[in-house]
Amino acid sequence: KRHHVLLPQYTDHNETHEPLQRDRRKNSPHSTSQNQFILTSHYNAVLSSSCTTSNTTDTSPHHILKSHTSELLGIISNPNKLAIDLCSADLIPYAVKDNVLTTEGRSRLQKSIQLLDEVHRFLKVFNTPDSLLRFCEVLEMQHNPGLTRIADDMLKQLTVITG
Repeated sequence: KRHHVLLPQYTDHNETHEPLQRDRRKNSPHSTSQNQFILTSHYNAVLSSSCTTSNTTDTSPHHILKSHTSELLGIISNPNKLAIDLCSADLIPYAVKDNVLTTEGRSRLQKSIQLLDEVHRFLKVFNTPDSLLRFCEVLEMQHNPGLTRIADDMLKQLTVITG
């Protein structure tokens, strides 16, 4: 049985979130895959630079999520629903949810990157097993077998940590 722990709502009023620009070249068969590669590379570079002082065997909730980020980016199929559910679970600020839902011209990958970036920020502030548990519950609510599998993997890693 899972226990729900109320954590303070995460808000970050000092940050602005400008959407990453899409490549708008017409008739380019490679522009979409190039954009995905560039966005994924950018996200992974930002993520790894934010954790330069940690060791690779760190098993904190934040690092558990970090170890599954690339796979999550490839599996999130409905970032709009995920944004709503993450906001309902107080894992991302309302402004981020609104940005994901209302900004036009952004790909699924760009929205997914923004959402995972916000969850990483949340876990840096509230780096507790309960925070990761809430994130895993949101992933399971997406009714996506891939996301459910990743959530189960993260919960197994969390169980190893917490005993």
